[in-house]
Amino acid sequence: MHHGKPAIALAAAGALLAACQSDLSGRTAANNAAVTAGYPFSAGNRCDGEVSRQLQTAGVQPASVESISYLAQQQVIRNELQEVGFDANVRMVGQPGLLVVDLTEECFTRQVYTRDGLSLPGISSF
Repeated sequence: MHHGKPAIALAAAGALLAACQSDLSGRTAANNAAVTAGYPFSAGNRCDGEVSRQLQTAGVQPASVESISYLAQQQVIRNELQEVGFDANVRMVGQPGLLVVDLTEECFTRQVYTRDGLSLPGISSF
């Protein structure tokens, strides 16, 4: 009897299932959670890791962030409304306004800025 082939097929199916459970950036949810640990994301988004990196680069500590939420950017392309990116809106503890991380659909940062009265050193304000 050949018991090796079903075991190999089962292992391959398990690997395929694990790959399908990864998000679009190739990170699993567990890996993404490790990258974003400490920041209060409201819901999982495939760009959480990039937003965390931008916050760290700007010197924003997790304890100074009240909440982070996403707003989809949409644009009409060939007469269809399509998603073209995200704004990650970061509300700071005890501060007016927002820190915004403007992202492409593929989670590349276009720009980081503040608005509505928030001022942070080294970051443009609109």
